[in-house]
Amino acid sequence: MSSVNGIYMMYFVFYVPSTLFLHYPLSQKFGTRVVLIVGTILSIIGLWLRLCTTGTSAFGIAVLSNILGALSFPLFVNEIPRMVPQWFQSAEVSSYNVNNNT
Repeated sequence: MSSVNGIYMMYFVFYVPSTLFLHYPLSQKFGTRVVLIVGTILSIIGLWLRLCTTGTSAFGIAVLSNILGALSFPLFVNEIPRMVPQWFQSAEVSSYNVNNNT
């Protein structure tokens, strides 16, 4: 496996730890808004680090930027099912009753 492929595998490697140790505690304690803000901040920092390494040979910083992106990914993906019932009325969501058994 090349180093470039290894960098992109970080999203798969960090998904479960980020869900268990970052997303779940944040969502239970602070709610959807804070989870999305933290995810946005991590993504922005990772993107800026990636931008700074463009055209250079700073492989370590590129790895760090992907780790930050991989940590922020579950914060967005896992929060969508919680956002739908908060933003839409139950009549507007077809699977709302199935998921919540109401």
